[in-house]
Amino acid sequence: MKVAVLGAQGFIGSNICSSLKIEGHCVTTFTNVSVDNIVGKVKVGDFDWILNFAGRTLVIESFSDAIGVYKKNIEIALAAMQMASAAGAILLNTSSYVYGRVDHPPALETDKLNSSNPYMGSKIAIERILTDLSNQLDVGLVTIRPSNIYGYGQRKGMLISSLLQSGQDHNEVVLNDPDPKRDYLYIADFCRLIALLLESGSRLIGETFNVGSGVSHSNYEVAQLVRQHLSVEAPVKIIGNRRAADILDGSLNITKIKAAVDWEPQYSLAEGVIESIKGESVL
Repeated sequence: MKVAVLGAQGFIGSNICSSLKIEGHCVTTFTNVSVDNIVGKVKVGDFDWILNFAGRTLVIESFSDAIGVYKKNIEIALAAMQMASAAGAILLNTSSYVYGRVDHPPALETDKLNSSNPYMGSKIAIERILTDLSNQLDVGLVTIRPSNIYGYGQRKGMLISSLLQSGQDHNEVVLNDPDPKRDYLYIADFCRLIALLLESGSRLIGETFNVGSGVSHSNYEVAQLVRQHLSVEAPVKIIGNRRAADILDGSLNITKIKAAVDWEPQYSLAEGVIESIKGESVL
């Protein structure tokens, strides 16, 4: 298939590009896209799929520059929709965990959307905008809501990458808040899922899917795993700084995506951490 990837220079996008090329897909990468600079660069038949992995993704950064995060992420999403419309392609919108605090976790796709930070708010806004535009422009749209994809090469600022760097550089594992629970998905499992989504063609148009491992772990459990596999003797160092309006349980129900494409995560968190420590790409 002919696939355009936005955000190909990032951790997720670069891994997706490598994986799809291995699978035999024709991959074209785009960086720094906007509605203005993409005009005239895409025509009907150029692509079968537009995959959008671009944007500003750091939650902590979104608190200090909320308007900038909204502006950048929405602009990229609009450019991706414009490309899909011009090419007659299906658009894969990569959202995020968008449920805020759920009364009865794990979160289902049908649960109410609720923003707990500006980054999450930008993703909720994008879902609504793209759904509206897909109907107006007759563009096939598939939305995924992945949670905490990790692996070798991920930049510092995410929990697992920060814990690994702390352990490797300073022989200690430092943690702000031990309590919040999250669903973590290893990058190789995510790449395999994307390949299956592409193979599904138009069958999944209009659908939205949670994407994760289906298993949640507390920050402390993750830190202990990192400590164990890095052979750090010192106990986990807890600073005790809870992020404003943080979600205490971000677990996801992934039953829908598993059934839709016959996909099952293969890596446990421990196995994914070990692969990340090895410092080698699995692709």
